[in-house]
Amino acid sequence: MENLQEIWVKKESELAQNQMARLRVRLEHEKTKIETGITQVENLLQIGGRMTDINRCWEGLSKQIEQGRAKTDDIVSELKNIRYDLTKLPISKRAEMQACFSSLCSEANNVVTKIIDLVKILCDVKGRRFHVYFDELSTILEPSS
Repeated sequence: MENLQEIWVKKESELAQNQMARLRVRLEHEKTKIETGITQVENLLQIGGRMTDINRCWEGLSKQIEQGRAKTDDIVSELKNIRYDLTKLPISKRAEMQACFSSLCSEANNVVTKIIDLVKILCDVKGRRFHVYFDELSTILEPSS
């Protein structure tokens, strides 16, 4: 029969494993959303440099930055909570779960990097759109043949 300490360790271990599994699912979901966002940005690049397109891009940038910051904060917070829960476990159990947690941290780093990359892409798109728009504006004043 298990003693109270063993029951507690088992319960805490399961809690940490469940938290890691939920975060892993969330990270996969975020990666999918990021890939969709990148595809949408690439599609916008093919539309052309009209001012309405530029304005539409601007509308989404601050929203994307805020969402990226919030997602990053949530991911870091979840990792800290999991780490805290792991520190409560006996050293032998912690060592057993370390590889899984390290892998999860690496995955989180990849997702956060993709979030940042998406925001950078959006900024680059805006710069290119303005370049095209200003080029179009400048040609209006050139004499026609």
